[in-house]
Amino acid sequence: NDVNVKIIGSPDNPTQTIIDGGENDCVVKINGGQSELAELSGFTLRNGATDGRGGGGIYSTNRSRPTLRNLIITNCFGTRGGGILCWDSNARIENVTLTENTAQAHGGGICLMGTSGAILSNIISSNNTAETGDGGGIASFSSRNVSIRGGLVSENSTRRSGGGLYSQGQQINVSDMVLRD
Repeated sequence: NDVNVKIIGSPDNPTQTIIDGGENDCVVKINGGQSELAELSGFTLRNGATDGRGGGGIYSTNRSRPTLRNLIITNCFGTRGGGILCWDSNARIENVTLTENTAQAHGGGICLMGTSGAILSNIISSNNTAETGDGGGIASFSSRNVSIRGGLVSENSTRRSGGGLYSQGQQINVSDMVLRD
C-alpha cells in the first residue's frame, strides 16, 4: 500500500515474460494508494481465477491509480472483470490485449466499478465472455466518466446486454475504436 513500484518485464514483447496465476487467485492485485507512478508493463498474465470480489488477471482497487501498459491478459476468470477489474481505481490502461477471459457476471475483458475514472488507450478486447451479466468486452458501472481512445473490441459475448461495450454508469467517451461482432 502507498508504494509506487515499477515492475517492468519485456515492454516490446510481453510474450517473453509470463506470470501464471495457476488458477489460484487474481494474478496481480493493486490495493490502494498507488499513483500513476506505479507501473506494470511488459508481461503476459494468464490463468488467474477468483470467485470472490476481484478480477482474474488484475484487480486494482482502493483509490489506486496505476499505469498498466504493454500487457497481454489471457485465460483468466473473475466474478467481475475476467481480465481486469477496477473498483474505485483510476487506472491508466494502455496497449493492453485481453483475450479469452471470462467473468461470471460483468466485463469479460474489463469491468469498471464504483468511482473508477479509468483511461483506456489502444485496448484490444476479443473473445471474452460475461457469462450471466453485461459487457462481454468492456463493462462500466462507474459513477465517474470513462475515456476509451483507440483499439478494437471484437467477438466478445454476453448473456445479457452489450456484447462489446456496456455502460450503466456515467458517460463513456469513445473515439477511434472499432466495435464489431
